[in-house]
Amino acid sequence: MSDKVIILSPRPARVLKIVDVNIPRPRSRKMPEVQEMVDKVYEYVS
Repeated sequence: MSDKVIILSPRPARVLKIVDVNIPRPRSRKMPEVQEMVDKVYEYVS
């Protein structure tokens, strides 16, 4: 998993948001912090 998530706009692609992932390694998809981050990113793209 990355340390940053970059959310792009539809065509033409522009950076809409950069989300820093400040969750310590090792990370697992089952960690509640990771799930919260995934939910946050989905809010930006929907």
